Amino acid sequence: ESSKTNGYTDWRLPSKDELNKIYQNRNKTGAFSKVNYWSSAEVSPYMAWTQNLVDGKVIKFNKKMSWYARAVRPF
Repeated sequence: ESSKTNGYTDWRLPSKDELNKIYQNRNKTGAFSKVNYWSSAEVSPYMAWTQNLVDGKVIKFNKKMSWYARAVRPF
């Protein structure tokens, strides 16, 4: 059985576009740390896109880097 968080099992990393929508609506979606958040969008097997949810910068990073994650689910 999948692990449940808040009663749901369908949590996932947001796509690059979904992460940008979270940034655009950051005043409605809650507080964010001044760091980058991972998206599910890969650049290569070793790189993926991140976005800073305070200033909006989109940067690709090595997947070995430690950044935050903001899980999403369909509603």
